[in-house]
Amino acid sequence: KSGKRKEGVVNKALGKWKKGNGKRGCVGRRPSASKLSSWHGADKLERELGDTVISVAISSDDTCFAAGGQNMTAKVFSTSDGKEKASFRADAGISAVAFANHAARLKLVVGTLGVKGVSMLHLYDVDRGVEENKHTFLGESVLAMAT
Repeated sequence: KSGKRKEGVVNKALGKWKKGNGKRGCVGRRPSASKLSSWHGADKLERELGDTVISVAISSDDTCFAAGGQNMTAKVFSTSDGKEKASFRADAGISAVAFANHAARLKLVVGTLGVKGVSMLHLYDVDRGVEENKHTFLGESVLAMAT
């Protein structure tokens, strides 16, 4: 009985998801034309990161973007003027970056490429410029993240 109940909740949620934007995507996630026109960031920013960039992310409030790559460095920049806000060094090449807000502070989560079957997940406080935590994973690489 509980299985049917859970299935009904999932189907109801999927129905809302399908109605939300016609074809694909999440309810409330597809930007509208008015949302795009309210972008206050720069039209174009170019930054040299010294090596191949593997992952990029934009903060939920659109004020920052981050990039990370093979050189084991993740950098955070302002979207309004392109100035570097923070730079972090990981234990291996960076394969994934994502922003998270926690306790009114902007955090950057960084996943690394695996080295000898071990990959890492780092948590950095962008405003303070420090690493807050890191976790080790047995596996080849952290390939994707979402918040």
